[in-house]
Parts: sequence; C-alpha cells; structure tokens
Amino acid sequence: FVQRPKIMDLHSLTGQERVYDATFMGVLQSCGKLQTFLDEMFSFLARRTDFYVIMTHERAKMGFPPGVAQEMVMQAFKKYEVLSRKREAEIMREEETKRAEAMTQSSLPKSAGVTCATAVTKGTEGAVPSPSCETSCRNPEDKKERKTSSNLASDAYNGAQLENYTWSQTLTDVDIRILVDPSITAKDVKVDIKNDRLTVIVLKPERKVVVDGQLLNRIKVEDSLWNLDKGSGVLQINLEKTKEMMWKSVMVGDTEIDLSKVDNTKNISDFDEEAQAAIQRVTYDHHQKMIGKPTSGQQKTYDIMQKAWNAPGSPFQGTPFDPTKVDVSGD
Repeated sequence: FVQRPKIMDLHSLTGQERVYDATFMGVLQSCGKLQTFLDEMFSFLARRTDFYVIMTHERAKMGFPPGVAQEMVMQAFKKYEVLSRKREAEIMREEETKRAEAMTQSSLPKSAGVTCATAVTKGTEGAVPSPSCETSCRNPEDKKERKTSSNLASDAYNGAQLENYTWSQTLTDVDIRILVDPSITAKDVKVDIKNDRLTVIVLKPERKVVVDGQLLNRIKVEDSLWNLDKGSGVLQINLEKTKEMMWKSVMVGDTEIDLSKVDNTKNISDFDEEAQAAIQRVTYDHHQKMIGKPTSGQQKTYDIMQKAWNAPGSPFQGTPFDPTKVDVSGD
C-alpha cells in the first residue's frame, strides 16, 4: 500500500480529528496490503459483531434488515470517494494558482533589498511603511479571506455557489453542500430524494425550506445519499446521475452555468474493469513505443515465436533463438 501524503489528508474536508489513525495505520502496516487490511476488518465484523446478522423480526435486538449492512458500507465508500475527488481537484487548482502567482511575482520589478521590517521613515513617532511594501505588508486577514474564497471555489467545482447551497459535479454525480447551524443533528433535518425531485427542510433553529423543486435531470435514488456530521455545520447530499452528462443546474429554474467552461474529463476509476484494462494497455503500449521497446501485443507475439522456434517440424529446430528473424512490427 502507499501511505497518503499529508497534503492529501481529508481532515480539512470532514472537519473531524481521526483519533484512530495511529491504530489503523499500525494494523495496515502489519497487514502489508490494503486487500488484507479490508479482509481483516470485515473478518472482525463477522466474528465479533452482529454486522452480518439478519434480523428475524422487527423487535430483534441483534442484526440489521436485509441489505442494510451492505448499504452502510456503500454509503461510507461513496462519501469519502466524493471528498477525495474534490480534494484532488482542489490541490490541482492550488498548484495552478501558485504557478500563476509565481509568474506574476517574477514579472514585477524587484526592490533594492528593502524589507517591510526596515522600510519605514525613522526618527518620527508615526513611522510610515515604505510604498515599496504595499504588496507584501497586507493585513493577515486578507490571506484568511483568500483561503475562504478558495474553499468556496472548491465546493463549486463544475457547479455554482447559490444563495441556499453550493453544488459541484462530475460526469457521474452531483454534490450539494448546505451550511446549517453546527448544533443541529440529522434528526433536525428532513431530506426527501426522489428520482426527479429534491426537498430539504431544516427544522432548527427555525423551520426553513432550503430546497424544494424539480431536478434538472433524473437520478438514481438507490445510489444517492445524504450525510450530516455532528458539529460540522455542513449538510452534504450526493446525487447519482442516470446518464453521464454535465448539468447546467441542479434544480429547474436555478441559475445555469456555462457548460463550455466545465471540466468534463472522466477519472479512470469511473470506468468498468474491462475499460480500465484497455486504457492501461493503450497507455503502456504508447510508453513502450516512445522508448523503442515492444508493445504488449508485440511482446505476446514474440513469446509465441520463441516457443515455436524449437518445436518439432520447425526449420529452426536445434538452433539458438534469433530475435532478428522474428518480425513483430505489424502489431
């Protein structure tokens, strides 16, 4: 396994301290592979909990109704898949911003070694900063404000920030974030997700209908979910699209975005296993051609010819294999 670097930590997205990180990391390092780690986790649930127990009647004190345990796993997986994708997109934008700022800074005239600490008019009570420090001596709150703006932009990736909510999207799903009072819990919120309609009502501190209307396109209700982490102040709703396409808005009648400016690339993990294998093979073959080595198809042909070289009836039987006599360039 590869340990996630600190810059990709999801703390900033969930707003929670992961108090068990050290424990989990110790177990993961002991297992050596993620597959083994997951196997041990589910083995523990099967052996030591009622996770896999099916309820025999409504008043049973152990187990879950059919399908509920599996749905719990899928909800957790989808929740952090969305957060991870958004964090990756945020990091890419931060890097682009840094490069742009570096290019802008390099084009500005350099001062003659004067710093903000010394560039003041000395000898007077009201020491005034030198004009050369105007850019670098800004209020620290400015940086905080810029950081907040960056976070809002991240929440609106391929979407928009509206009055009641902020939304982002990929080709396969829509993510909605609604700011709520940090003191409320899931029981203080009513979320009704239908295949063509969405209703969100916050009951505290006063009843407020945040969203209520028709969705721009139909969604897969069984694969959509919502989540409210206690104390986070953010209600998150994830809607799974029925068709891979970009939406101009979430709700009918809402402000529409310009689809010509969205990022409609598709992550390789979004493809099925067969498509992923094909993409990886094409990528590998291209790399092999660039460095002058045989592609996967050429290597396969090469291996077959090598086995047939000394086969009974071969004109080359009994002689050393000569790669120069094998032409695999046609693949």
